[in-house]
Amino acid sequence: SAQVVQFNERVCVLADFSSDLVTLEAAIWGARASGATSLHTALYVALKELKSGERRGLRRRAVVLLSDGDDTSSAVTEEQVLDLAGRSDVNVYAVSIQTRPPSEGARPEHDRSIHFLTRRSRQTGGQHHVAAALSELEPIYDRIMEELRTLYTIGYVSRNERRDGKWRRIVVLAPGLPARTSPVICSI
Repeated sequence: SAQVVQFNERVCVLADFSSDLVTLEAAIWGARASGATSLHTALYVALKELKSGERRGLRRRAVVLLSDGDDTSSAVTEEQVLDLAGRSDVNVYAVSIQTRPPSEGARPEHDRSIHFLTRRSRQTGGQHHVAAALSELEPIYDRIMEELRTLYTIGYVSRNERRDGKWRRIVVLAPGLPARTSPVICSI
């Protein structure tokens, strides 16, 4: 099941959670870029919605975000998004379109925006993909879909009876398999 959301200065649901591919594809093709960008607000709303999905029985939750990473009008701060992302069991996959090399007139705020997307993705166990052209989007989305289909979550319960809230070092070995980890914040 997926939901399609478009954002500029507002967050607008184009298609609510559905498994109907025709409806979802129509919503994607109906999305239009315009106005200011409230990226932090949109990501915060999506994470909150998916976090509440825990109660509705959604098993695997992910956000696939197509954005240049710039935020010009959010009511939510980057720190608030960081905090919620750290407490959510939601993978964020960011996809950016960068049509010119960074050496050609890169803006410091754009570099910061790309860093934000990369950091969010890694923090949540997702990835940040950069496309040089629109034609590269479909293969990127295919890779994300394949990863989500084959993603495993491993849980751990400490036997340490001291409930002191300290971090424990855990090593997971997956010989011959690609492995990525993301920290999980929990209170003991």
